[in-house]
Amino acid sequence: MRISHEELVLPTERSRHQLYEEMKEALSVESAHELLAYLPPVGWADVATKADVGMIRNKMDALRAEMRGETAELRGELRSGMAELRGELCSGMAELRGELRSGMTELRSELQVGMTELRSEMTSMRSEIDVRFAAVDGRFDAVDGRFAAVNGRFDAVDGRFAAVNGRFDAVDGRFDSLQGHVTAEIAKAKDSMRVWAIATMLTMTFGMTGMMFAITRIGH
Repeated sequence: MRISHEELVLPTERSRHQLYEEMKEALSVESAHELLAYLPPVGWADVATKADVGMIRNKMDALRAEMRGETAELRGELRSGMAELRGELCSGMAELRGELRSGMTELRSELQVGMTELRSEMTSMRSEIDVRFAAVDGRFDAVDGRFAAVNGRFDAVDGRFAAVNGRFDAVDGRFDSLQGHVTAEIAKAKDSMRVWAIATMLTMTFGMTGMMFAITRIGH
């Protein structure tokens, strides 16, 4: 009698463990492991047959063919989309290039106009600066002239002080000569006074001697 997969009742985990223990006691540990290895861990309903494998293979072939078709369609769509995108990018780049060229041309013209205006402004500013520097130089020249006049006045004052010093030197010379003359006159006066005193003393001495001599003669 043949037993189908559905009729065969597989042991549970508990019964498998109990059977393992009994076989280990009856036989050995290695034999128990080997016998349990032949028992499937799942039910027979979960085991795939050749028919199941063939059906899955047919489904896989159909899916592969469908995927190939969809891939071919997707590749064609991608190619057409890339071509359209390339065309749009080329046209957009051309438009952008034209806009950039026109913008660069406008910017170049504006820069040229601005540079021309800037040059004219710089020229006018340079002329104004030159005029102002010329005026400043003129003022400095005037100040230098004033300082030269002041220096001339100081030189004149120095000349006057030199003349005054010369006059004071002349006065000092005169005072020195007058002092010498006065000293000489005083010396002369002292000498005259000495001579006069000596003469007076001599005269008085002679007079006293004559008087004494006269008195002496009168007494005799």
